[in-house]
Amino acid sequence: MKKYVSIPYFDGKILLGEDIVAFDKLDGNNMRFEWSRKKGWYIFGTRNMIITEAHKEFGTAISLFKLKYAKELIYIFKNNPKYNKYKKAIVFCEYVGPRSFAGKHHPDDELDLILFDVNPIGKGIIPPKRFIKDFGHLGIPRVIFEGTLSLKFVNSVKKNKYNLNEGVVCKTIKKIDGNRISMTKIKTDEWIEKLRQNFGDQYVKDELAGKNM
Repeated sequence: MKKYVSIPYFDGKILLGEDIVAFDKLDGNNMRFEWSRKKGWYIFGTRNMIITEAHKEFGTAISLFKLKYAKELIYIFKNNPKYNKYKKAIVFCEYVGPRSFAGKHHPDDELDLILFDVNPIGKGIIPPKRFIKDFGHLGIPRVIFEGTLSLKFVNSVKKNKYNLNEGVVCKTIKKIDGNRISMTKIKTDEWIEKLRQNFGDQYVKDELAGKNM
């Protein structure tokens, strides 16, 4: 089962000057759900492991997915001419609560599941504007910005002018090399500082280096 790609931090150059869509980056757990035209929804997982509904920590995410998204996605896969020829697809969601932070959840929170990407097998993640058009009605992350990625926008995210919990994920509006969406993430200074206060300087260094997966 395909894992979600590792998104690099904005380094001052990645996608600068490119046309992008920036989505609210939700601070929870990455979940994946695979569908087959023959088997239906048949494989479920976190970023790093395959699970079932019996899993103590994440099994409820599968139950929630079946209630919130499963039927609606199947309808699109079977009836929308953009997708009805695909035999398989993986969808990616974030499992998150109001007080979730760095992938950890408050025990009293009711968690939600938010769809953030769709990947027909062999075709790569669909472009963001198409994702918004075809799947936005199901419940997806808030669109923060559409346009040219500039340093002004980057700084506005870092200073949290958009009332973000964590930051944004910027995605190119078109595929590159026929099958790839380029992405970069920008975190607020507030989130980085909170990470430092909770886990220390080394953890922050590892986070910025992409080691905290």
